[in-house]
Amino acid sequence: MNEIDPSAIDAWFADEGVICTRDGKSNTLSNTYIDLFNEMLSKYTDYIKIYTDGSTKESNNGCAVIFNDTEFLHKLPTAYTSFSCEAYAINEAIISVLDSRHDKGIILMDSKSTLENISNLKSNNPLIIQIQNSPYDCSLRNKEIMLAWIPSHVEIAGNKIADAAAKTATQLPIINNTQVPPKDLNNYGYLTSGFMVNTPEWEKTPQVTVKPDVHS
Repeated sequence: MNEIDPSAIDAWFADEGVICTRDGKSNTLSNTYIDLFNEMLSKYTDYIKIYTDGSTKESNNGCAVIFNDTEFLHKLPTAYTSFSCEAYAINEAIISVLDSRHDKGIILMDSKSTLENISNLKSNNPLIIQIQNSPYDCSLRNKEIMLAWIPSHVEIAGNKIADAAAKTATQLPIINNTQVPPKDLNNYGYLTSGFMVNTPEWEKTPQVTVKPDVHS
């Protein structure tokens, strides 16, 4: 694994990476947030927009990545926390950009805690560490990726699609192998050691690709 470069991580964060107002979310109209969001995107017109979201509901976990007109849905293990669902989605978004024909991408998420943890070089969550190592992979492929937080439930179209898709992902059948961060397993009641562990046969995850009905 390559040594994490703090300056490379800092360069990932959009200057307008946190859309906020003085009045706070509860006292701010959705239209105000949409205007701020559109203003931010106007500075990244040559970047492909990728929306991510994670969902946990009654021990069913999943996440989604909205890339162009395609939804990537991932069913995640029961032991996953909401935080890890969000981080998994961001990792998948990065992979989507790396594997695409696009040179630039801006990943838009509604989890502020995940965005803040990406800049924390002391994080021991392996999913966050994978994200932190991604700038090296991007440099090898001449890719540019930016990260930005957007508020949820303020009628931003792409975020609404990601939210609905992540909820759908929680209900998918369990198919392929995935891995779970050790801390998540410990919180869930397992005893584990090491970096990441494979989940049991009943804890597997699929990726499903579908076309969304609504375009951002």
